[in-house]
Amino acid sequence: MAYSLAFRPDGEVLAVGGYNITSLWNSRTHDKLTMFTRHPGGGLELWIRCVDFSPDGNILAIGSGDNVANLWDLSDLMASQKIGRLRHNGDVDFLDFAPDGQQLAFVARDNILESTTW
Repeated sequence: MAYSLAFRPDGEVLAVGGYNITSLWNSRTHDKLTMFTRHPGGGLELWIRCVDFSPDGNILAIGSGDNVANLWDLSDLMASQKIGRLRHNGDVDFLDFAPDGQQLAFVARDNILESTTW
């Protein structure tokens, strides 16, 4: 079951977040390209609450119910790498990249807005 989704800015890839998994799909052929398991090998299982691509489409931010937003480098879809982990005080419900891609804002159930720059 899907809980969140976002198109890469070029429209070629769709990220779909569900229970413990985020999948990337080719939006034209509907082929699954890759997927990320929230906690490989067991551990806490959570809904992926939100996903968003950076404006250039090379970074995917994934927010989940364990107070974390993970950032993935997707410049090579077959060799994706986690490049960041941002902590918050509550479930990360919404996140959004700034138009220049240099800042990510996120908010949680506690209604506290945070942002980070890299």
